[in-house]
Amino acid sequence: MKNVKKKKEPKLNKKGKVKVGFLKSVVRTFPPQIKASPGLFVLSSIILVIISVVESGQIYVLERVFNGATAIVAGSATVMSVAVWLFVYAGSFIVSAGLYQIRRRADATFEKRASNALTIQRFEKNSRIPPIVFEDTERLDDIEKSGAGLGSAMTALSTTRAILLYQIPFFFVVSFYLIRREPLLVVAMVLIFFPVLIRMVVLRKLYVEKEDKAAPVRRAAGHLSECITSPKFFKETRILGAYRFFSKEYREKLKEIRRIDYKTAMKSEFIWLLSITVKTAGNLGVYYLLFRFL
Repeated sequence: MKNVKKKKEPKLNKKGKVKVGFLKSVVRTFPPQIKASPGLFVLSSIILVIISVVESGQIYVLERVFNGATAIVAGSATVMSVAVWLFVYAGSFIVSAGLYQIRRRADATFEKRASNALTIQRFEKNSRIPPIVFEDTERLDDIEKSGAGLGSAMTALSTTRAILLYQIPFFFVVSFYLIRREPLLVVAMVLIFFPVLIRMVVLRKLYVEKEDKAAPVRRAAGHLSECITSPKFFKETRILGAYRFFSKEYREKLKEIRRIDYKTAMKSEFIWLLSITVKTAGNLGVYYLLFRFL
């Protein structure tokens, strides 16, 4: 008798639900967004790579400016030769700023189309759910979170693309350049780069936990709002004299949502402040080392 392979059981979170990792989220949410407007996605990605190259090259140009200034003091170079590199340095900022504006406009249009594509995909999936599922409060919470997560899906695509096409190439190009000059500068680059990645991982986990808490409360608030304002329930609410009850419960739910948002925002700000502190320390280290080696 042939051995039957056991089906791998999915990982569950603390609440016993199937745990969806980042890679699985990427596979499910990135392709529909890219498919919504592939031309704009490619255009924005190419611009991002060009910006990375331009801003990486600023390190080399800046070194030529410093070396030229030293040569002027020593009497072995003219002011005009250094001025050329200063114009190149200033021009790189103008080019970078212009490319950022083009990318910003392209991304704005792309995000609208991606949002529409994800919304339609969500509606189509909801239409295939058996009606009995809508009696399960936990599944209703999942449906609520899927709607709230559309913005997060687009942010995840934008952030992932920025890391792959801008931050990682910039980090390696600049690190390769600096390590040939002075290995200690690479240590400072690590202090600048990695806090951003760590912050992203921690914030993702933080906002997933926040949605788990906020989704059922937000769904309950939506139902209470319907009981107060919707024509479907408004007559019954007035006839039964339940307006004050629903209104009080609705205000309590709003307060609970604000408390959840406030706690998450405070934790998020602390994580941001911590990462910025480390990144600033890395920047100061680079400036100190550049001054010292100069």
